[in-house]
Amino acid sequence: MITFDHTQPEKLDPQAFAEFGAEDVVYARPVGGQELLEELPESRSEIDVSNVYYAVYSASGARLAVAQNHQAAIAIARANDVELVSVH
Repeated sequence: MITFDHTQPEKLDPQAFAEFGAEDVVYARPVGGQELLEELPESRSEIDVSNVYYAVYSASGARLAVAQNHQAAIAIARANDVELVSVH
């Protein structure tokens, strides 16, 4: 039997999380335009550094997409038949 101690949550590294059976799960997090520009300098003409975007990541932490807002991130997940989960 597996029990969970919610007072001391276990931290999973990206590999362990991926092995958890999460290939159909993605998460989104807000990413500032400046951070995005630093990661994607070739997209300079498309990125407004004053905006906050939402990047969609696989369970292993690989960025899969960037959306203009959270609703667009949800739409991307649905269009690709994966579940967008909330992370804290």
